[in-house]
Amino acid sequence: GDTHDIEIAIGSQSRLVVNEVGSAAVGGDLGSNDLFQILAQLKGSLEANDPAEVGASLESLRSYESHITSILASLGASLDRVAMKENISGYLQDELTRQISDRGDTDLVAAANLLSAKETAYQAALLSSSKVLGMSLMDYL
Repeated sequence: GDTHDIEIAIGSQSRLVVNEVGSAAVGGDLGSNDLFQILAQLKGSLEANDPAEVGASLESLRSYESHITSILASLGASLDRVAMKENISGYLQDELTRQISDRGDTDLVAAANLLSAKETAYQAALLSSSKVLGMSLMDYL
């Protein structure tokens, strides 16, 4: 494989790395956390029946265990963030669908009748105000 990170967008300005490069996780670069090197060293120590070297190899294996546990914890935290964002996205999508449905379920006949009644009341208010405003002081005398 390659050494590139796999990133996903979890927000408009936020990206999250969701992988670990294999050579960093299990080694292969002959570093202190190279699992293959540790296991080869343990095998050689066991074949040579060298208890001191076996102990040293087992200690290296324990050190590697804490290294891989740290990597797994980091990836688990990334997975939790992705799951949380996915849940939020699902909720928002459901809410948007519900709101669209509420708008689309409007009873057109009832809405037209209500509009007509309000229009009639508005016209009546306009007519009465025009009659009241149209009177002058002379109309009262």
